[in-house]
Amino acid sequence: MEEVKENFISKNWQIIVGILTVAFAAGGIFSEFRLMHKEIDEIKKETDSKVQQIIEERERKAGWLQEQEERIDELEEWKSFEDGKASK
Repeated sequence: MEEVKENFISKNWQIIVGILTVAFAAGGIFSEFRLMHKEIDEIKKETDSKVQQIIEERERKAGWLQEQEERIDELEEWKSFEDGKASK
């Protein structure tokens, strides 16, 4: 029986080494894939938060701009009222 094992191993050692190499390579590739996937998720989260900040800033500025336009309209109404009052 031992002769058969030694004979099998001695004749097929290249195949056994190849299988082990493929197994280790597959494990390394899988771990790299998981690491890259995790990094992509982190980048996506950071990008999403930055996009959300930009959207909130635009909304805030749009609200401020609307307030300024309303204030200008009120001042123009007041000026036209005073001009009408002064011309009489």
